[in-house]
Amino acid sequence: MTSPYLGNQVFSLDGSQRAALVGMPGEVHSFDVQVKNDATGTRQLRVKLPATPERWSMVLRDAPEGGGPITADAQSPAGWLTPELAPNEALTLRLELTPLSHPDGLRDAIVPVRVENPTGSRADVVQAAIVKERVLWMEYTLDPGASGHGDNWRVVPAGGLVVPQWSVLGMRAVRLGDQPWPNEPFKPVWRRGGEEFVGELVWFHFPTATAPGAGGEEVTVECDATPSTFVRVLPDND
Repeated sequence: MTSPYLGNQVFSLDGSQRAALVGMPGEVHSFDVQVKNDATGTRQLRVKLPATPERWSMVLRDAPEGGGPITADAQSPAGWLTPELAPNEALTLRLELTPLSHPDGLRDAIVPVRVENPTGSRADVVQAAIVKERVLWMEYTLDPGASGHGDNWRVVPAGGLVVPQWSVLGMRAVRLGDQPWPNEPFKPVWRRGGEEFVGELVWFHFPTATAPGAGGEEVTVECDATPSTFVRVLPDND
């Protein structure tokens, strides 16, 4: 592999060289893999892939831009043979991984890309890894803002929330890097009592005060992880 690629001049047979991303269903994540002939003579190299991980789509292409699929060849026992490479000549491939929607949820995927010498002896192994996206934390606001999308967001405290009766409470799920969520059906699912809502951001109305001695209403949001909190509603006369 060549700079700025992971593992430049570092050869690994155990796959300890790993590039990792966080994924959501429907999002395509690309890894560029550079195969280089470090020998003193011209030769071909073999590239091998494992079976496609369950609940994923996987495509290996013979070029980063406009490359044709070589997945089936790379998954065959013989692997995919590169063209003849001169000494120090490199070829860049692109591995595309797409997590698929599944009723039982998403699984992490770790895909080792193996490069072998023409004789079949292993020369190098790198791994492309995608870990499933998850809700990191919840935020809340009582300020709808001019746009109606909420202003002055704050992290929901560990002890839950206390709001006045008749409040309209905004809550949103935050993912890695606070990036926007993909379109449905890959948005978080919110639950409050018997109600269910889908979206990055929801607004809850609390017209009923919490009964004396009760902890409050539970609100959960689910996307792999399932953070939850309790909302205690103070009556008007408190």
